[in-house]
Amino acid sequence: MNNMKNFEEFLNESKDEERHELNVKFSNLKDHQLLELQKLLTVMQYSGNVGASRDFKIGLDGDGGFRMTVEMDKEPEGKDKEKCNKACGEYTDEKLFISFE
Repeated sequence: MNNMKNFEEFLNESKDEERHELNVKFSNLKDHQLLELQKLLTVMQYSGNVGASRDFKIGLDGDGGFRMTVEMDKEPEGKDKEKCNKACGEYTDEKLFISFE
């Protein structure tokens, strides 16, 4: 019974959070890169729908083979932009942790 109450509280808390829509355009993708990105996004959506936590390892070809461009209808601003730029600087030892909790 306590677990059900905790779950109901969780659902009510998530309803109170502000939700956003972000339209993203990826360009300059090769066929196999497009498929990999589609697989990643599909698994991310599936994991959220079924309530499964997963870690993803993403490989980016640093020799210039992966040169996609990204356009977002909402660019980060202010402190969010600082956090995004800081993430590039924190990208050391070939590791960067991003959480979608």
